[in-house]
Amino acid sequence: MINYECVDGVWTMKDTKGVDLDVPGDDGEMENIPSLGVGEGQKALGLHDCPAGGSEKQLEAIKEKVRTWTKKMKNRHLPPCLSWMAYRLKLWPSVRFGIGTMTNDLEAIANFLDKEEYETMNSLRVASTIKKGWRRLHSTFGGVGLFNFAMEQLIERLGLLLQHYRTGSCTSKKMDTSVAHLQLQLGTSTCPLDLDYNRWAFLVPLSWIKMLWHRWCHHHDKTSLG
Repeated sequence: MINYECVDGVWTMKDTKGVDLDVPGDDGEMENIPSLGVGEGQKALGLHDCPAGGSEKQLEAIKEKVRTWTKKMKNRHLPPCLSWMAYRLKLWPSVRFGIGTMTNDLEAIANFLDKEEYETMNSLRVASTIKKGWRRLHSTFGGVGLFNFAMEQLIERLGLLLQHYRTGSCTSKKMDTSVAHLQLQLGTSTCPLDLDYNRWAFLVPLSWIKMLWHRWCHHHDKTSLG
């Protein structure tokens, strides 16, 4: 059982470290299942995750993965065509894996991979002095064409929603439960994704559906202003 507490408008989980559970095994002997802290992440199915969410450990793993790739590219001195092929077909499929399931917020990835991108530019035969705004702009508009982590994560999250919502799968049922729980926490019968995130978000703790809501409202606001 995970318990939350709200202090000055900030939701946090009560730590459960040390609350072990004894269960009977197949041979009738009691086996102890240790309880980790809510912020202690473990790797499962290729991703680091913990009950408190935030995906901090997974973000660190992604950053280290990009750093390792960048170091290898500096030592190999590949021609630009092969460097770009390695970037698009080797590095980013591994970076993109599972990012749609993460629960990090926008602030955690505001400047994510900026330094690593800067160090990658020379390997792609692009001047590293080019302004940051041009790095992730698509080549159609005269940019370098690097992948935008925040945008790729939004695409993956929306892909999960479109693929599973109201399909009857286990993932679909979990989404339905998450939306219903979010409505209960907000005290509204309307679709939570239609509400203003900045006004309502403080009422609910961190969750995947909340981060989708945050990212969607942020993208919608920028589109409206544009």
